[in-house]
Amino acid sequence: MAGAGFMAARNQEALAGYWSRLSEFCESLGMPQTGIALDDPEAGAYGIFLATANLKNISVPLILKPHGNRHGRVQNCLPPKTLWKNILPTLRVADKVAGEMGERIILRSIYRSPEYNASCPGAAKWSQHLTNRAIDFEMQSSPQTVAKVVRGLRDKGAFRGGVGVYRSFVHIDTRGHNADWTG
Repeated sequence: MAGAGFMAARNQEALAGYWSRLSEFCESLGMPQTGIALDDPEAGAYGIFLATANLKNISVPLILKPHGNRHGRVQNCLPPKTLWKNILPTLRVADKVAGEMGERIILRSIYRSPEYNASCPGAAKWSQHLTNRAIDFEMQSSPQTVAKVVRGLRDKGAFRGGVGVYRSFVHIDTRGHNADWTG
C-alpha cells in the first residue's frame, strides 16, 4: 500500500509540473488565462483529459476558461470527473464548426454547476450545461450564420442535439435528439 501512495503522489507532482509548463506555454503564445487555479491537480488532470480529444481549432485553455466564470458571488467550477467524457462529442462539433468557418471561436459557457446555472439569467432548469454536454460560443459571423453551419453538420449526421440561436451567441449540445430554438 505504501508503494501505491508513493506512486499516486509522484503522479500528482508530475501532473502539476505538466500543467504548469502547459500554462507557461499558453501564456507565451498569448492564449487566454483559464480563470481557474493552475496549481489545482484536478484542473491539470482535466486539462490533460481534454488534450486527448486532439482538437484542431480549440485549445485546452480556451475550454477551461469558462469554468472560472462567476455571476455575482456564485463561482462556476470544473465538472465532476464522472461528467468529463460527456463534453467530447460537443467539443468535436464546435471544433468542426470553427474549422469549416475558418474563424476563431470564443467559448462562453460549457459545464455549469447547479448553483452557477441557477444564477444565470434565462438558464433552463434542466440545462444540458449541467451534464457537461453543451457549449455556448461566439464567432465573428452572426449567430444566424453560425447556426446554419451547425445545422448543416447535424443534417449530415455529425451529431444529434440542440441548436439554440441567441442575440450574441450560439448554443450547441449533444443531447441525443434534435431540438432547435431561438432565445
